[in-house]
Amino acid sequence: DPASIDALVLPGGFAPDYMRRNAIMLSIIVGCCTTGVPVASICHGPWMLCSARYPDGTPVAAGKRVTAFVAIKDDLINAGAEFVDEAVVVDTSSTQNGLSTLITSRTPNDLTPFCHAIIAATAGVAPPCCPSGSWPAMVAADEYKPVGEESVLGKDLPIYTVGAPGAKAVIVLPEVFGWSGRLKGICDTLANEGYLVIMPDCHRGDTAVGKADFQEWAQQTPWAKVNDDLTRVMEWLGEKGATSVGAIGFCWGAWALAKASSEGFDLKCGVGPHPSTKLEGTAFGGDERAMLEAAKMPILLMPASNDPSALKPGGELAAVVEANGGSSVPFEEMSHGWASRGDLSKPEVARDAKGCYERALTHFKAHL
Repeated sequence: DPASIDALVLPGGFAPDYMRRNAIMLSIIVGCCTTGVPVASICHGPWMLCSARYPDGTPVAAGKRVTAFVAIKDDLINAGAEFVDEAVVVDTSSTQNGLSTLITSRTPNDLTPFCHAIIAATAGVAPPCCPSGSWPAMVAADEYKPVGEESVLGKDLPIYTVGAPGAKAVIVLPEVFGWSGRLKGICDTLANEGYLVIMPDCHRGDTAVGKADFQEWAQQTPWAKVNDDLTRVMEWLGEKGATSVGAIGFCWGAWALAKASSEGFDLKCGVGPHPSTKLEGTAFGGDERAMLEAAKMPILLMPASNDPSALKPGGELAAVVEANGGSSVPFEEMSHGWASRGDLSKPEVARDAKGCYERALTHFKAHL
């Protein structure tokens, strides 16, 4: 009974070649796909997505975006799937046979993002701007006490500020989880390097957590509102003596900084760890590529394993960023959200979070 299953995981190796001949196994897969139960498969496991068929004869892989061990690429394509070479692929799109969730990975080297994607799919914590497999929202560590100040700019814009007034400043643009995670600590780190730092909360304390319709929630803070907020932020920085301003944006914040630059804000450079610039199209009906082309500043993108391949070296959007003097440095062992929300008790997360901050500081020192 699919109703008793939270998620179905199909292993790799030789087992799928035997299991794909078992009618009961195939019926379980079809039952899960028909009712929306996440089906995860790795390595040779996606073979079973070719053999499992809906009552009308359509393979469950048909019309879906998947990955797998390269040896079965042709099998998936012949079954009607779109094959891509990525560490983890999560497809929640609807087909004529229902709303199925397929999670696929290539090899055991991809187990970390693969497992994160399964956890996220069963917990339901990642909004559409964050790929499934993203780190969930975290409460900042109790042992850290921010040194900056929370206040309100104008009538209603919450801001966190830290650092001494001066010519060089950085705007920190949060993700859809607000000021959770380590964002204040990141602000304090930037201030320790000599920058005046301001972090506005354009969502006014609201977050994507628990929102049934993410797109509707995101559209409540369109560019017109963000434009007004950033105008006030830039005026505040100008009053404090800042003449060279950069920005770092996480997830939603990477969209905001790219959009601001494309709309003429005088930002000298930008940094986007696990960027969600795709929001320009998916949430606001714009053109992501055109936005990045118009963002005439060097942007350092740092996509995670489950961020779009177009933002990674060799990708279409990464090429646009490079043409404007920027670059893309992927963190393929990480999942979306690691830089601000990842679990630092994991050595690999601590290592790459530190690497992210070091690259960001190097970028700011080069351009501010």
